[in-house]
Amino acid sequence: MKHLVSSTDIDRLVVVPGGHAISGRKDVLATILAQFPAMEAAKEGMATILKPLRERIVLPPGISRRRVEKIYKLADAVDRRTPGLKP
Repeated sequence: MKHLVSSTDIDRLVVVPGGHAISGRKDVLATILAQFPAMEAAKEGMATILKPLRERIVLPPGISRRRVEKIYKLADAVDRRTPGLKP
């Protein structure tokens, strides 16, 4: 998120625990696949791309409050760089 010019560059961000890509490990893949219902719900609830980025982030269950705050802080910084968005 540090390198996004605008929060309109993405429609939503899905955070998964562990690595940055799908791996061959069944437990990792199962965790990623478990996020799909949340991703679809976020997609369906997307009235406009000009919602604050933090409202377009899908977080995994069990994520620490500290990690959530760090992610939201990065998202808010992207929103401040986005013309026409009122975070």
